[in-house]
Amino acid sequence: MPRNGWQGNHAQAIALACRLLGVPVTVVMPTDAPSVKYDATAAYGAEIIQYDRQKIAREALTDELISQHGYTLVPPFDSEYILAGQGTAVKELVEDTGELDYVITPCGGGGLLSGSAISAKHALPNCRVIGVEPEIADDGRQSLRSGKIVAIPAPETIADGLRTTSLGKITFPLIQEYVDDIITVSEDEIIRTMYFLWTRMKLVVEPSGAAGLSATLATLVSLEGTRFRLVVAEGENLDSQELPALEMPYGQFRPDSGLRDCLNGWLAAGGPHHEVMNLGRHAADWQVFCQLAGIEYVAV
Repeated sequence: MPRNGWQGNHAQAIALACRLLGVPVTVVMPTDAPSVKYDATAAYGAEIIQYDRQKIAREALTDELISQHGYTLVPPFDSEYILAGQGTAVKELVEDTGELDYVITPCGGGGLLSGSAISAKHALPNCRVIGVEPEIADDGRQSLRSGKIVAIPAPETIADGLRTTSLGKITFPLIQEYVDDIITVSEDEIIRTMYFLWTRMKLVVEPSGAAGLSATLATLVSLEGTRFRLVVAEGENLDSQELPALEMPYGQFRPDSGLRDCLNGWLAAGGPHHEVMNLGRHAADWQVFCQLAGIEYVAV
């Protein structure tokens, strides 16, 4: 029986593959995993065993389950097969775009980062590969700088896909060989990047996937004059009800309901009673927004 030890896309992919193959699957998932990830994995037919990551080590729990039931482990990151599969993201990126100066990718256990780095360095030896972690989950940065794997307590970052306590025994030496640096971003920078992607680019990206772009928006990496592409990975497993509200000039903004509150705040603060705008293809969206806020809307 395959056994998967993580949440999000990995858990869902394993659950779906096993359902298609007619193979039972058990997934170990922390109790604080976003409900959208839990629900999607369960919908694919997986048996889910939850655990408190502040009290129980995932590895110890999975080892116990394997001993009891003879499960076959499908690790979330510390596997040559997993990192090779994840490395195809950059392989395809290079094939599509050609020469690159930077590849920037989130770092949790190091599977995506090490796989991406191997692909990038073999195709483009001069391309710099940068990993990005949350400031409060910086075991990878500490490990790279100290030359040994550094383990930290289970971090409480919003980027739940990056809540690993250490790099893997397989991924760490590959990161040492192929990754140029690992940098960190704050929780606020991650949240603001998510809202930027949602409001400006119409992309739904979960906190872990937004970490890479956070580093560039915070100017932690200088990209002026470079041929730059960003690996935004880790999935779209986003539950707006579980997101913190982002403070805006006239109130709090959330994808689910905050625009109405922001518009009402804008009006209460003395915003104009009428506005003439060329809305183009967004006219229908603005009509809905104005109706929510109780603003008179006239389309010409």
